[in-house]
This record gives sequence, structure tokens and C-alpha cells, in this order.
Amino acid sequence: MTQNNVPSRQIATIPTGRYFSYNCPQGFAGNFKHGWAGQGVTLFEISVRTHDTNTYYDLSVINGFNVPMKVYAPDGTKIQALNSQAPDAYLYPTDDTKTHGLRGDGKFVIVFEW
Repeated sequence: MTQNNVPSRQIATIPTGRYFSYNCPQGFAGNFKHGWAGQGVTLFEISVRTHDTNTYYDLSVINGFNVPMKVYAPDGTKIQALNSQAPDAYLYPTDDTKTHGLRGDGKFVIVFEW
């Protein structure tokens, strides 16, 4: 996990078939990824009530792709990045139609598949 303006840190090592819960506080803006390869990783990016009462989120493969990822949002929306050309994910920096939002916050389920 990385949080904007905060040094990157590993918050969990999740064994295959297991899960981990993490609560993002109001004002959190950062991303979740599988691995620490630096460049070339699939990202789930999220901003929780940073400038209004909404939570904004997306998937990004701008800097590369390393593992298929699916995200299930609290409102029932499902987005996925199954390859480096994933239609649900940011492919370039101004690909802004890929940002999703919902009022308030809630439980997101992020699934890494490999």
C-alpha cells in the first residue's frame, strides 16, 4: 500500500486463499498493489472523502501490469484489470472516464488473481 505524501509500506502478506481487511480513514488517498516491483504493477487507487463526501477509485495499468485484479465496490460496481489493455483500467494519464465514485464510503473487495 502507498499513501500519497507518506513513505510506502507493506501492510500485509496474504497467503493464497486467505484475506486481509484494512480500513482507509477519511482523507486517505493512495493505492494498493501486489508486490513491490516498483514500475510495472497493477494498481487499485482510492481517495476516501478527500475533498467532498464521495469516495473515488480506479484501476491503473499506466506503468505496467503484473497481476490480474478485480474490485467489487460497495454499490455493486465491479471493475477488473485482467491484462495490460484492460478496458476498465487507466491506460494513459488522462483516461479519466475510468474513475468511479460513490457517495460516502464502504467495504471494497480487492481480488488479486494469478
